[in-house]
Parts: sequence; C-alpha cells; structure tokens
Amino acid sequence: MRRTARNGLPIGVRILDVDNFKRLNDTFGTAPATRCSTVWRSCCARTRAAGIASRYGGEEFTLLMPEATLESTRVRAEQLRREVKQLQVRYESRVLGQITLSPGVAGFPQHGSSAQSLLHAADSALDGAKHGGRDRVAVAPAM
Repeated sequence: MRRTARNGLPIGVRILDVDNFKRLNDTFGTAPATRCSTVWRSCCARTRAAGIASRYGGEEFTLLMPEATLESTRVRAEQLRREVKQLQVRYESRVLGQITLSPGVAGFPQHGSSAQSLLHAADSALDGAKHGGRDRVAVAPAM
C-alpha cells in the first residue's frame, strides 16, 4: 500500500465467494466441493495477472492486484465469473452442477488508503452481489 501510494499507482481488490458452497458440501460431501474449489482456483490463477491470491474465509478468496485500475479489476472479475460458470466439474463420473461466483471489487485510491478499508469495501461489495441475486460482480461505491 505504501509503495503504490508513494508511486501514485492503483491497487485492485477482489473478494470472491463461491455461491451456495454449503449446499454443494451438503449435497455431495466435502471431497467434490474441494475438487470444485481446486478447479475454480486454477481459473482464478490464470486471470489474476500478477496478483496475489489468498483464502479469506471458508469459501471466500481475496485477490490483490497491484497496479490494476478499478475498471481492469472489475473486468477481470467478470471474466472469471463467466469462465467459472461455464465449467463442467466432474467428481467420480458425476457432474457437480453449475458453479457461480459473486465477486466484490474495490480499488485504491477510490475506496480508502489502508488494506483494511479496501478489504472492507470489497467485502461490502461482495455482500451487495449476494443480496442482488448472486452470480454477479459488484463494485463498491466510491467514498
């Protein structure tokens, strides 16, 4: 944060939530849900463009994208959402069903000047995506 602020560069933040992940676990057990998570994380790795991925919660992941604008972060989140939705994840010869994501997006400097404020903004946007019907990207409102 300090380096990018000092250099006047942006940072993009995406918090991704696998929609209805608990239902997947309850229906198929933890092994297929883990397989599903592994598949979509590989998609995430291909689209993160030099970002830093980390687990944020049970079914949530955070991607920090140094030097990414808010708009490019939103576009990449939308690309990932569409790619994951097209996956046909199989486990023991069964198709697990459609997987969708609800990414929340925030950026520096629009949504704050600390890591905590950026994560809070992205998490709030994620809540907005889930409450808006899931399977959608939501961008935090500018401060």
